[in-house]
Formats: sequence, C-alpha cells, structure tokens
Amino acid sequence: MQACWMVGILVGNRLAARLGTVSQAAHALAITGITTGIAVLIPAAFPYVVAAGIGWFIGGVSNGVDNVTANAIVRLRTPEEMRGRAFAAVSSPVMGANLLRTAAAGGLLLVMGPRAVFALSGTGALLSGAACLMFVHRALKRERSPAEAGLLSN
Repeated sequence: MQACWMVGILVGNRLAARLGTVSQAAHALAITGITTGIAVLIPAAFPYVVAAGIGWFIGGVSNGVDNVTANAIVRLRTPEEMRGRAFAAVSSPVMGANLLRTAAAGGLLLVMGPRAVFALSGTGALLSGAACLMFVHRALKRERSPAEAGLLSN
C-alpha cells in the first residue's frame, strides 16, 4: 500500500509541475480534496487489496498535486525574505490537523469498524474539497484576476 501511495506522489508531482497559472493551481488544490475523498472511499466501498491499491495510488497522486500546488501558491504570494515563515505558517496547521485526524480515527475505530471510519473520512474530505472548489471557482470568476481575488499578491 505504501508503494502505491509513493508512486502516486511521484505522478502527482509531475502532473502539478505542468500547471501554468495561479488559477490552475488554486483549482487543482481544491480538486485534491475531492480526489483524496474518492481515494479513501474506494477501499471503504470495495474491501479488496486491488481496490485499496488503486485508492492509495489515487490518494498519492492527490497528495503530490496538493503539496506542489500549495507550495507554489505560498511561493507566489510571499516575498522572498518571508517565505520560510510563510511555509511554516501553512504547514504547521496542516500537520496539526493530520495528527488530530489520526487520533480521532483511532478513537472512532473503538466504536466503529474500519470501513465505516474510512467512509466517514472519505466523505468529509470529499465534501470539504467540493466546498473549497466552489469557493475558488466563485472567487476567481467574480474577480478579473487571481491577484484581485486574493490568491496572488503583486
């Protein structure tokens, strides 16, 4: 399973490297929430090794795209002398949320089965990704440029 995730990350990194605009990066970042949700729902719906491997590969691709696009957006919006602080400010809450999520999933496993925990997690990621995609799309559509939408400061 770890190999499927890692190969997916490599593919996702290459896909994200092809994004050319801030708008594309912002949309890709929001879409990764949706695809991560789908990736987690696959093994919940189909508890077979092949299905789990496919889910983990999709999750890895999502993770790779997410990492590259989030870092690119921070890099584009932050003056060079402040980038270290900006990357820390962005990555710290993400790491904290990941730790909290892992602890919550462990607690839920005591009262629910693993498939139910995966289904709950995947649904949450899918819904939050859809909400982010709607926000990004609306913000970019409403404004004439990504800078005016607050996604790029120049």
